[in-house]
Amino acid sequence: MKPVFLYDEGINLWEQSKKSGDSSLATITILQRDIDSLTKIWTSFLPVLLSFFPYVFKWLTTGTAFSGSKVQELKLKKQLKEGFSEGDVLIRNESTGVYSLVKNEANDIKSLPLNSITHYRYVSLVFNSKNTSAQSILDCFNNSTNGISSENVNSIFSNANDIVLCRVFDDSETHAAMQLIGRVNQIEKIKSELNSAGFEQIDDEEVASFINS
Repeated sequence: MKPVFLYDEGINLWEQSKKSGDSSLATITILQRDIDSLTKIWTSFLPVLLSFFPYVFKWLTTGTAFSGSKVQELKLKKQLKEGFSEGDVLIRNESTGVYSLVKNEANDIKSLPLNSITHYRYVSLVFNSKNTSAQSILDCFNNSTNGISSENVNSIFSNANDIVLCRVFDDSETHAAMQLIGRVNQIEKIKSELNSAGFEQIDDEEVASFINS
């Protein structure tokens, strides 16, 4: 299947019908038939993405409050901190009981399987053009502990001018999608590179025929 993408002004979360009209942000959605095909595109395009945004983090939230024994909570924390290095952050929101983390993925991003981040509401890669701390990234997601939605994406970018969110959606029956959301100038760089790499830009009206082709 040929590589195609959509470009939207504002925020267009693939799983939600409501779009945000924030003119300072833009969204690119790359479509493929399945997650394996999307992974091939990801692998080939990742070096280009890293040339603009060399610092990569993974943000994850449990989404709901933990309810269980202390032993179970210790096991959860151990599981969440697997692969942690110095500077990575795991916190528990004391008012909601939700755990959130940010992990530096710069050294492991090339081997990170896309199917490990398809819980698009609760996990996202964060590409950054400038070196920063995991804590500063986590601070951007303060209002997203219950999961990313159209309503709270703006708050993520309110204190961050140099990040691009990368989300992966996998409908195993029809298609897979990768979304890149960021400031217009950042997303325009990516769009230009996609065009240069032979990707075809399509409109919303063409999505159904593309998926069913």
